[in-house]
Amino acid sequence: VGIRRFNLPVKIFIISGVVFILTLVMALAGLFGNVSVVSDSEILIGVQGPSSIKAGDEVPITVSITNKNRVPLESAELAVVYPSGSKDPNGIALSRERKPLGLILPGSTKNIVLKSIIYGPESLEQEVKITLEYHLSGSNALFQKESAFKTRIGSPSINLSTSLPSEVTSNQPLEIEVTLNSNDRKTLKDVLLNVDYPPGFSFQSSKPVPFSGNRTWSLGDLAPGKE
Repeated sequence: VGIRRFNLPVKIFIISGVVFILTLVMALAGLFGNVSVVSDSEILIGVQGPSSIKAGDEVPITVSITNKNRVPLESAELAVVYPSGSKDPNGIALSRERKPLGLILPGSTKNIVLKSIIYGPESLEQEVKITLEYHLSGSNALFQKESAFKTRIGSPSINLSTSLPSEVTSNQPLEIEVTLNSNDRKTLKDVLLNVDYPPGFSFQSSKPVPFSGNRTWSLGDLAPGKE
């Protein structure tokens, strides 16, 4: 069997190609090395809060972020989305917010408490969506991990009851009494009552008079325990 021999220029070209490939592999390893060793399953998001709430009460939610990876999570933030109609503890409308966490070192845990006021009808399940966003050293990519907190409305902030006859005669006047009672610990501001009428119903009068059309009444502020 003959032995193939390469002249000097060919040998130099081959050696240069091998060196280039090795250098490229090492560069890529350095660029993506940190990303490859991060496991999403090694980032734990714990969420604790009441399973049932009273509508209008302040709801504390404790979120714990534990990094079990060997590299830190950089510029970490929580992006939080609240149910429709939620408010912050000061009574200001709250739909979403961001909470900076900064650097989360390997093996460390960061805790943060979210506070909000959540409303809804009785027995409705409400969900607060929680997303952890972070970066890794040497990468501009944004990484995310999602979680959620769910709770059920145990009692509404307002009780509403009606009093009317069990039977009515066609084309005869019908009187309906509507009673609202506040369960909230704080005064409810600018309460509105909206009524949908059945087919054939013709509105005549009411006390107080409607705020808009014949369907909406402005009841003003409703203090705790008041009707």
